[in-house]
Amino acid sequence: MSESRGVIGSNLAQLDAAAVGADDLAEIPELTDEWFDRAVIHKAGVPVARGRPKAAAPKEAVSLRL
Repeated sequence: MSESRGVIGSNLAQLDAAAVGADDLAEIPELTDEWFDRAVIHKAGVPVARGRPKAAAPKEAVSLRL
């Protein structure tokens, strides 16, 4: 089963050795609800449209008087 796993392709030991200081954390802006509201979702580098997708054959309103 381990043969099917791919190689990560990064140096994890170097990543673990990297030190993050208080100055580095101070540079990161706080993520607010407004920030998430403006965020654009990407899938494979392409922006994804929000909401329900448009129907290929949209319904048409019909009225019937009995």
